[in-house]
Amino acid sequence: MRKAKIASVGCGWVARRWHLPTIAELTKRGDLDYVAVCDANADTAREVGEEYGLPYYTDVEICIALLGLRWHPFNPIDDKI
Repeated sequence: MRKAKIASVGCGWVARRWHLPTIAELTKRGDLDYVAVCDANADTAREVGEEYGLPYYTDVEICIALLGLRWHPFNPIDDKI
């Protein structure tokens, strides 16, 4: 079965506390491929990229284009509006 390729967009405190560790653990288990992180703040993108050993970007369009990904935005706040 083909694994999903995941690039995290936005590396703030919620992502650092919940999303990033979960995606990293699923990658270790072989359930998906964690391919990059992206954040508008260059320092944050670099820190998180280095922490997880991933390429990091500050521009989501460049990230998607270079890695050949498709954009599937998810924001639980939008679901409640």
